[in-house]
Amino acid sequence: MQGNTFNAVNKNLPSFVAPSLPILEQSFQVRLEAFVLEAHKPLDHYQNADLPTTQEQLELHLLQLQFLLNDIRMIQQWKLLQ
Repeated sequence: MQGNTFNAVNKNLPSFVAPSLPILEQSFQVRLEAFVLEAHKPLDHYQNADLPTTQEQLELHLLQLQFLLNDIRMIQQWKLLQ
C-alpha cells in the first residue's frame, strides 16, 4: 500500500534539475558576504566580557569557514571538469 502511494506521489513531482555552476557560485558569494558582515560578532562579545558566547561565536565561524572552504573546492573541481 505504501509503495503504491509513494509511486503515485513521485509521478506528480517535477523531474530532477541538475544544479548549475553559476547558481552555485552566486550562492557561495552570498554566504561569503554574510560571513564577512558577521565577522565582528566574536569581538563584540569578547569586549563585553561574555567569554562563553565569544567561544560559541568562534566555533560557529569555524564551521562556517569549513563549509565555505568545501564549497570553493567543489567549485574549483567543477570548473576543472568543464
